[in-house]
Amino acid sequence: MEINDFEIAWLYILDSGRWINKREELKVIAEELYKKTSVTEGVIRYFTMEDLEERAKAGKKMKYKAVFKYKDEKIREILDLFYSSDMDNVDPEYLESLQIFRAKLTSFEIYLPNDRVEPVEVRVLFHNSGILILEFWLKLKNMALTPEIINEIQLFPREELNLTFNVPRKLLKDYAQINRDIADFLGNEPETEENKMVKLELTLHELVWMYWAVIAHIATNQKAKTSTELLHSLRYNAFRYFPVLIFNFPEISNPKELLEKYKRELYTMLFQEIYLKPEHLRDDFVNTAFDDSNNLADRADYLLYFSMESCLYIYTQQSQSALEYISKKMEKTPEQLLTLEKLELILVLTLLNLRRFLLMIYDFLLSRRPISEMETDELTGMRGILSKGVEEFYDLKLLVKTSSIKRLERGREFFEIDKALEVIEKKLELIDSAVSGIHNNLMEFLSVLLGILVQVGPIIALSIGEINPPIAATVAIIIFFGIYFLYKRIYRMWYRRRKFK
Repeated sequence: MEINDFEIAWLYILDSGRWINKREELKVIAEELYKKTSVTEGVIRYFTMEDLEERAKAGKKMKYKAVFKYKDEKIREILDLFYSSDMDNVDPEYLESLQIFRAKLTSFEIYLPNDRVEPVEVRVLFHNSGILILEFWLKLKNMALTPEIINEIQLFPREELNLTFNVPRKLLKDYAQINRDIADFLGNEPETEENKMVKLELTLHELVWMYWAVIAHIATNQKAKTSTELLHSLRYNAFRYFPVLIFNFPEISNPKELLEKYKRELYTMLFQEIYLKPEHLRDDFVNTAFDDSNNLADRADYLLYFSMESCLYIYTQQSQSALEYISKKMEKTPEQLLTLEKLELILVLTLLNLRRFLLMIYDFLLSRRPISEMETDELTGMRGILSKGVEEFYDLKLLVKTSSIKRLERGREFFEIDKALEVIEKKLELIDSAVSGIHNNLMEFLSVLLGILVQVGPIIALSIGEINPPIAATVAIIIFFGIYFLYKRIYRMWYRRRKFK
């Protein structure tokens, strides 16, 4: 199987180390990212409902429901595609509640076999949970790729191989703010056309770290002085990656013919079976994976399959004629339509990976210590954070396009999101039970205490009241709160001892 037209988009899902509590905070991060970093070439942030109302009152005409900031017209064209995709697929209320903003970052170059150098486009979506998704897009043509080579490429992050990159000096300059070694390496040499890219040997993970660090540094108000400090600000010290594989087979007439020829090879790429030869695969596994019910394409001219490991998006000869027909109806070129279809898919996969990563963070936060060992205040705070996060998993007003909605729903099954959500909800029930038990014990004591004070209060008032009634009242209040706080301290000591028995 030889592949000559191939794209891969690696989705990296990372924690910024920041809980976003107010919409204004997300606005500030978007503004600061554009103003204070060299690597950010453009930003698109959607207007909130309040923004739209203010602009309407001021009589301002609105062609777009978003703020665009960009450094040249080519970047504006990319932002326009983001905007078109989001407006076609995402519910306006979701956008107007300022759940996300997008940015285009400076591209880098990667050295592939035979000293072939290819550009990799970099984009980012920042979510109001404080999670950011970096997209790295690599397009390859006329390279005679095999499934083995494609698996090697898609697993660059996992294998942690040293690769050769041309890294933008802009990125290194931004990263140097929290990395003294990079600052020393760059020195005071000004950027020129000749040195705007720096050739370095790195793992893909290390390059991702640089892009992440620049964004996270801005997101956390530039408080960290070093990359180590920035790392310690993370809520979850891990990252996830998800490869999206996009193929074009213009020499094959339709998807049915493609599956008949290359079903086993496609299986190895979808499930990253890099150690098995296609002929060693079990027929029932392969046939189940490529059953018609698992094909999420909404037209007959292409194929779309999800797995926990990756995604396959495959066009055939029929796709070109289908896109040409649709383009006449929509007044767009086939190339623009194809790009929008890819962005629609990436949007769905981004939302799925975002949810999966959020569940991993919540599970990590709940697993650091047993719930039975957490203090009352810690339990209450954890409950508030998790409740807010879990609500989004039941947000019906998220997507509006039928094909996107179906892919999101099926994707939840493939990624086992609902199973993971059940585990989190059970842990939340344990938190509720722990908080409720502590609260009931305190209320029971306070009821007894109040009864005692009702009896003791008059005695104190009678004995002191003739001298000074205000002093009598003050003494009664002091006794009440003194007993309350003494009880709370004794109860906490007893609660800790009981937990560790």
